Amino acid sequence: MQSFYIDTDLKTSRIFVAPFPQIKKSAYVILADNRSQADTLLRKLTAGLLKSPLAQSEIYQIFEIITDAKLGIITIYQLVGSN
Repeated sequence: MQSFYIDTDLKTSRIFVAPFPQIKKSAYVILADNRSQADTLLRKLTAGLLKSPLAQSEIYQIFEIITDAKLGIITIYQLVGSN
């Protein structure tokens, strides 16, 4: 079972739920609208009630793709399904 954590980007104040550890070739984060949504996402992902974007792509959309010096390409997903 994969672990997740909540992180806040200090430059943009965006809140993300991220897997731990990140895998270099498939690095991603899930953008949350607010801390409450991030907490809910974290609980559902950790409990297995919601799958990651890599396993259940139909309920996520790509929000942005960025390049990181360590991880290479990081895909930022946003939940769009009814979960």
